[in-house]
Formats: sequence, structure tokens, C-alpha cells
Amino acid sequence: MGRGHAGYTTLAAPFTDYPEVPDACYRKLGKPVTFTSAAVTMAYQPATHDQPALYGLNLTLSAAEAAALTAITTKAFESRDQMAVSTAGKTWGVFVTGGPFTSGQFGIMVQSENQALQLQRILIPPG
Repeated sequence: MGRGHAGYTTLAAPFTDYPEVPDACYRKLGKPVTFTSAAVTMAYQPATHDQPALYGLNLTLSAAEAAALTAITTKAFESRDQMAVSTAGKTWGVFVTGGPFTSGQFGIMVQSENQALQLQRILIPPG
């Protein structure tokens, strides 16, 4: 795994079965935000003639944590910087926000149903 330049951090790609997705270096724009609870639902969009099927998870935060999501996405939107979503030491998504997330909801899209299920098991461990 490579190291980012001074002031940057290395984010590990989430899936070891995709070696073509390298670790990447990103500059921290502020303190990371941690969410402690969320409603988690599977997301699926069937394939079309010009796009493969999409899988992921939708997360809905409590009102108390929704404010933190709004603050961090507002900062990322205003600076036009990318935002990373990480859990269990893996980065599951890096994206540019089209605007602040004010509803307390966001999604994490992945490459396959197996990856969506893997992330779901991390977020919702068996009872």
C-alpha cells in the first residue's frame, strides 16, 4: 500500500478481489464524522440495455446525526472536494456531492450484490 504526500491520507480500496482498484491518497479537509446508528436498506437498480445493474445500501440517520451529515456535505459541496465514506477500515465510496444532504439520507453504491451484502453485514452484525 502506498502512502499519500504530506497532509494526505491513504484510503484502502474495499475489495481485495478487485486488484485493479488501487489505494488512493486524499487530502483531509476536516475532522471525520462518525455516525453511530442508521436505518439500513438494500438498494438495487436493474440493468438496462446501456448500464449494468447497480447495488448498494441506503442509510437514514437519526435527526441528531443528520445535522452532522448536512454540515460535512455542505463543506464538501462548497469546496468542490470529494467526500469518502469509510467503515471497518475500508473506503466504500468517494464522490462529489451535487449539494448538501439535508434529509439525513445517503447511499453507498457498490459493484455487486455480494459487495452490498458484505457491507450490510459490517454495518449490521448478526445479533
